[in-house]
Amino acid sequence: MTPTLSFLKSCYRFVAKEWPHAEREDLPDQGFERQFRAFLRGLGNWEVSDERELHFGAGIMPASGTAHEVDIVANHPEVRAVAELKNHSAAVGKNDVIVFFAKVLDYILANPVLALKQICLAFVCRASFEPRGLAACLGLGIHPVCSKIRPLPVLKDTVDILTREVRHGLRLPNDLEQRLYDLCAEVNNLSIGLADTLPDARLGYQSESILTIHRTPLIPVGEFADRFTQANSICADILAAARAANSS
Repeated sequence: MTPTLSFLKSCYRFVAKEWPHAEREDLPDQGFERQFRAFLRGLGNWEVSDERELHFGAGIMPASGTAHEVDIVANHPEVRAVAELKNHSAAVGKNDVIVFFAKVLDYILANPVLALKQICLAFVCRASFEPRGLAACLGLGIHPVCSKIRPLPVLKDTVDILTREVRHGLRLPNDLEQRLYDLCAEVNNLSIGLADTLPDARLGYQSESILTIHRTPLIPVGEFADRFTQANSICADILAAARAANSS
């Protein structure tokens, strides 16, 4: 399992499995960020930034000269993962996503060395995403995560596991088995279509003072967001059937 997949699986597991049963704290976000940070620190091999840390977990300043609080910066020998956390009932909108991206870009513009590592961006929320918020995530290479949305690498991994289980004898209703194979093709298409939006496809290190930014083809992000949402929904249906079949 790659470090990026491991991190994103942890994001999804926390918001979908751990947080619903966690003890709420007397804080504006009910302890969502604090408990998520503690959860990540239990993973091993990740160095996680402290609460209210203003220097991107690396003792640096952004291009604007005005330090920003970024909720989570987790450093692995191969990956720098950055996450924005929202624990409120309102759906995440386009502006929430763009502000997060702008804060991250502000640090990278002043510190090209940050592009030497793989960069993984995640927006983790308790509720859901507005359609334009979800589209903005996909268009900017940010992995959206909530209880009903697996980020694309996690969705692909889940579908691949289901496919292997079916090939090794897990029985599904005939219609669901065909839907699984169709879903596998769709998720692969989504992965290919969105690959150029990721930070590593757009940003490159040339020297300590030069950051390269690559123009990537525009994609119909609204259409991709609809397909991504539908793929997550189908995956949930197939998972439910697989668990029922396995228990019987």
